[in-house]
Amino acid sequence: MLEKKSLNKGVIPIIVPIGIICIILLAGLIGTAVNYTSVVSGKDSTIAAKNSQIDSLDSQIENLQEQVSELSSTPVLQPVQFSGSIQLASGTLANGMTYFYMVPNESRLVIEFASVRGNNLDPSDSIDLSIATWVNGVRVEHYLGVAAPQGRAKIDTYSQPDIFVSQVVRIYADPGTHVSVEANRLTRINTTLVVFSVSGYFLEVN
Repeated sequence: MLEKKSLNKGVIPIIVPIGIICIILLAGLIGTAVNYTSVVSGKDSTIAAKNSQIDSLDSQIENLQEQVSELSSTPVLQPVQFSGSIQLASGTLANGMTYFYMVPNESRLVIEFASVRGNNLDPSDSIDLSIATWVNGVRVEHYLGVAAPQGRAKIDTYSQPDIFVSQVVRIYADPGTHVSVEANRLTRINTTLVVFSVSGYFLEVN
C-alpha cells in the first residue's frame, strides 16, 4: 500500500508537466492552423483579384482586336481633285460640249464638291451645268443648276460679267468609267469659257 502511494506521488509530478506541454503544443498547433487558414484565405483573395484583372485585360485585348479588325476592314480614302475647261464658241449653241475624266480601274470615285465659273457670257444667255457618271451600268446626269450672268460686276466695261456656281454634292462613279462635266447654253452669242473644279476621294475596291 505504501509502495502504491509512493508510485503515485512519483508519476503525478511527471504527468502534469507533460499535460501542460501537450496543451501548449495543441494551442500552438491550433494557432498555426488558424494562421495557415488565414494565409490561405488571403492567397485565395489575391488569386481572385488577379483572375479579375486577367479577365479585365482579356476583355480589353478583345476590344482592341475588334478595333484593329475594324480598322483593317475600313476602306482607304485617297483625296482627288481635277479641273478643266470647256469653250463655247461664238455662233454655235455649243450644246453637249463635254469634258471627260476617267476613273481608275481599281477605285470608285466619290465627288463631294463642284464649282464652275463662266467668263464672257452674254447678259441674255444662261448655262445649264451638269455632271454625268456611271454606276452599275447606269448613266445619270446630276444637275448643278442654271447660271446666268448675275455675278460680280464688270472689270472691263466692254466685257460681260462672270457667273459662278458651287455646290456640295455626293456623286458616285464606278471604277473604269468616265465622268463628264457638261455645259449647255441658250444662245449663240459670244465665245464663253467655262472653267470647273471637282474634288472628292477615291474609294479602293477589291
